[in-house]
Amino acid sequence: MKKVILIFCVLSLLIFIRPVLGFSTNSNPDAVNSTTVTTTQVDIAPQHEGVFEGAFRGIKKFYGYTSFANATSGNLIMIIIGIIFIYLGIKFDYEPLLLIPIGAGVIIGNIPFVAGNQTVFTKQDLY
Repeated sequence: MKKVILIFCVLSLLIFIRPVLGFSTNSNPDAVNSTTVTTTQVDIAPQHEGVFEGAFRGIKKFYGYTSFANATSGNLIMIIIGIIFIYLGIKFDYEPLLLIPIGAGVIIGNIPFVAGNQTVFTKQDLY
């Protein structure tokens, strides 16, 4: 049970730190089908920048490269449900041949993608 609580705490920390770092959720449903190309400019940190500002900037950049920057609360809730299914299947022996694969599928299916790496099929691809 301690491992489940630890996993929940780590996932919730990664999900809920997103607003602090300045990432926002894209609420436009048509944005999934559009392609956006962005350029980044490597800037050298100024000499007067403190240790904490540099560390915060580095953590923000690292977090932007992870898939947790695109996670929603729905992803977190479904991952928790998958963990509960696996826990019930192993600990209490409630239909383990059903609950363990279902729980694993729920967890794998709700892992968020890194922006730009998801596979999107449009109507034009299907015809």
